[in-house]
Amino acid sequence: MHEKPMFRRAAKARRGFVAADGWYEWMTTPQGKVPWYHHRMDGHLSLMAVLWETWTSSEEHLESCVVLTQAANEDCKEVHDRMPVLLDSHEVEPWLSSGALPQQPGIGVIDRHPVSREVNSAHKNHPGLVKPLPGLFNQEYGE
Repeated sequence: MHEKPMFRRAAKARRGFVAADGWYEWMTTPQGKVPWYHHRMDGHLSLMAVLWETWTSSEEHLESCVVLTQAANEDCKEVHDRMPVLLDSHEVEPWLSSGALPQQPGIGVIDRHPVSREVNSAHKNHPGLVKPLPGLFNQEYGE
């Protein structure tokens, strides 16, 4: 956010956060890209640091935001090399008031599992999109 000119103004005055149950990352495999759902192990919401911007022209008005990313921690790096900047509740106020970003989460904070490629379709939106894909050895015989 400090390196890209397009984010400089927002980094100074338009900081925010988005609360989410989790997020998806795609892992490149020999069989193609596979989506993985990431979420906090403690069941709390993931509070992701964002910058937001307002764009107005004579014809349109647009509100947008960008989720800040950082190098993936140990829980996530096998799937993807980046992850959202996650805020714990006590880190929200320092981020909003002064732009203080936290360190990446420690080991054992994030869990993940592969999910259906349906997550890539804008026409699909149901709770099953976060359910783990069945694996070869995690099912009972005859099911």
